Amino acid sequence: MLVIIRAFIMAGKEVHFDKTYEWALEIGFTEEEAKQIAHANWQIDIIQSDERYERARHLNVNWLGWLFCRGEPSQMRHAEKHLKEAIKKKSLAELGEGLHSVQDLISHGKWPFFGYHWLGPWWGLRKYNPDKDFSVEKMKMMESKTKDYLRRYLEGARE
Repeated sequence: MLVIIRAFIMAGKEVHFDKTYEWALEIGFTEEEAKQIAHANWQIDIIQSDERYERARHLNVNWLGWLFCRGEPSQMRHAEKHLKEAIKKKSLAELGEGLHSVQDLISHGKWPFFGYHWLGPWWGLRKYNPDKDFSVEKMKMMESKTKDYLRRYLEGARE
């Protein structure tokens, strides 16, 4: 079990730390700022406290909304809440925490958590594993959404 968790964490490090750092630099954050954002982002998968590892932060728990095509994925609720706090407090750690949910929405998809982990594999509803089959197209979307989120912070923090 520990090996599986470690592999998951290492796979997430590429996006949640390495790429986040790179993309933050590209849109104008300093090296120190980019490091703070990337560190806060990656720590969400490392620190296993109840609040930080809340399922809704990583996977969509808005299953009724998903079922009836209403509402937004729970990951976006987390992302928006943290973005508002980051702007208000001028907090890069808060920004990194919110960014984690944006990236997890792209990585894990909008599947409700019960379908993603329990029903999908057994019922054959998922033809691919969104965590493993990470295409070039998906990485471009990840970069675009990450940069958009970071830009929103920069615009809001300037006001």
